[in-house]
Amino acid sequence: MRPHTAFRLCLYSSQKLQGANLVGALLFEVDLSEADLTGVDLTEAHLEKASLQGATLKGASFDSAELLQTNLSGADLTRADLSFTRLKEAIIFDTKFQDACYNRLTKFSQGFDPVSAGMRWIDID
Repeated sequence: MRPHTAFRLCLYSSQKLQGANLVGALLFEVDLSEADLTGVDLTEAHLEKASLQGATLKGASFDSAELLQTNLSGADLTRADLSFTRLKEAIIFDTKFQDACYNRLTKFSQGFDPVSAGMRWIDID
C-alpha cells in the first residue's frame, strides 16, 4: 500500500498491514474488517463507507483524516491520534478509544462523548 493512492471496493479483511503508509489515501467502500493496522498512518486520508469493523488500529494516526459513514464497530483505536479528524456519521459502536487523543477541531458523530470513551484532550494553539 502506498501513500496518496485511491482504493475502491477492495477487500483487505483480516490482513496484516501494520505500519502501512496510507497518508492522503482515498478509501471508498474498502473492507479492512478484522485487519491488523497497528501504527498505520492515515494522515489526511479520506475514508468513505469503509469497514474497519473489528480492526486493530492501536497507535494509528488519523490526523486530519475524514471518515464518512465508516464502520469502526468493535475496532481498537487505543492510543490513536484523532487530532483534526472528522468522524461525522462514523459508526462507533463498541469501539475502544482508550488513551486516543483528540483536539477541539476533532468532529465526532452527534451524541458521542470522547471523555466517557476514555480519550485524552490535546490542547492546540
